[in-house]
Amino acid sequence: MSLFGDLPLEDVTIVNAIDGRGSGSIEVLDPNDEQVLDERFDAEGGAVLPPDGDVDDDQTSRYEAVLTTSGTYTISIELDEESEIESTPELDTEVVIDDSDAEHIMIAIGAEETAEPIAITVIENLEDITDWDSCVVGC
Repeated sequence: MSLFGDLPLEDVTIVNAIDGRGSGSIEVLDPNDEQVLDERFDAEGGAVLPPDGDVDDDQTSRYEAVLTTSGTYTISIELDEESEIESTPELDTEVVIDDSDAEHIMIAIGAEETAEPIAITVIENLEDITDWDSCVVGC
């Protein structure tokens, strides 16, 4: 099922654009340094990122009930060795969420549209991604 345009966004959405399967771990700390997400992810590869591409449901991992308040969230991502990605297989960064009810964190792994192997943007909806110049890190 092709989801771009209809891609259901959760609080955190990981999109895998590498050629093969992408797997690893993600941890998110809220503004009070409380762990709100500590999960493994595993997604098929080959997604072409918005605004120009298609994303299938099996090319994503999505997590709800992560963004509970406004403030600065700390995100740590580590890819497994089997995830064929050049350069940095991990990322530790912070993002600011102004409206936890409306905003979402979108993470792209291995995308040609971004400058780094892992990129993060904060959006309210997919139409916010007119290009990846608005991303927070890895642009």
